[in-house]
Amino acid sequence: MLIGKDHPIVLIKDIIEWLKKEKMNPKEEKKENWRRLCLAVIVIVEGILIRSSQPVKASMQVVEIVKDLETFEAYPWGPESFLLTMRMVKIS
Repeated sequence: MLIGKDHPIVLIKDIIEWLKKEKMNPKEEKKENWRRLCLAVIVIVEGILIRSSQPVKASMQVVEIVKDLETFEAYPWGPESFLLTMRMVKIS
């Protein structure tokens, strides 16, 4: 629904390109505001908060959470990003 079935693997840079192209479309052709907001939130979460790979991919878990913005707002992103950071950093 947010990304489409034509894209089994979506990179964050792809979503950014979609949003840039969308910005150039005439108003009547623009996607619904909620969808653009959800795509932007995916970029922020996957590209900044819980970035774990190169190239950065959008995970289905985050896409599903973002579909319901109330669920997204209630999700503990701070602890999630901290735990991910701790897993990536090796303490000697």
